[in-house]
Amino acid sequence: MASSSCALPEYTLSKLLKSPSFSQKHLKAIHSRIIKLGLSNSTILVTSLINSCVKSNLLADAHQTFDELPHRDLVAWTSMITGHAHLSFHQKSLSFFRRMIGSDVALDAFSFSNALVTCSGIKGLNLGREIHAQAIKRPFDRVVCNGLIGFYINCHCVAYAERVFELVPVEEFYLE
Repeated sequence: MASSSCALPEYTLSKLLKSPSFSQKHLKAIHSRIIKLGLSNSTILVTSLINSCVKSNLLADAHQTFDELPHRDLVAWTSMITGHAHLSFHQKSLSFFRRMIGSDVALDAFSFSNALVTCSGIKGLNLGREIHAQAIKRPFDRVVCNGLIGFYINCHCVAYAERVFELVPVEEFYLE
């Protein structure tokens, strides 16, 4: 019974944090509850809190929560990169991307794709090309290809977008 009572608050708080947006007051109350329940080491739960802060444009709270996270996993890093990119804080997004590269966390397709969104936002063609060079060292991934196509189109490099598109195997369009 003790394990279900411990799991219930974590589950409930995770579900609650998936609501569209919160005020700063509500998110601080949830954060306090997480700490009081001894769940502040739950990377999944704290990452949900970070996502909610970013989506609610409470970036200072997101930064503080991220900085206090004892173990920053791929999802936490990507949340910060993605959130800042989608709020048009491109330099901050790139800063988190660079910090992630310097950490011991392996990048995935979504990390690369969201870094390319950031490069699109600042029209950072050279940086985007560097990310492209890193991304192609990995196995083929259509998420990265879609990111590359969007990046090159946004940077007015349609010929490059067409080349990436031509590299996508036909069967990739029919998956799912």
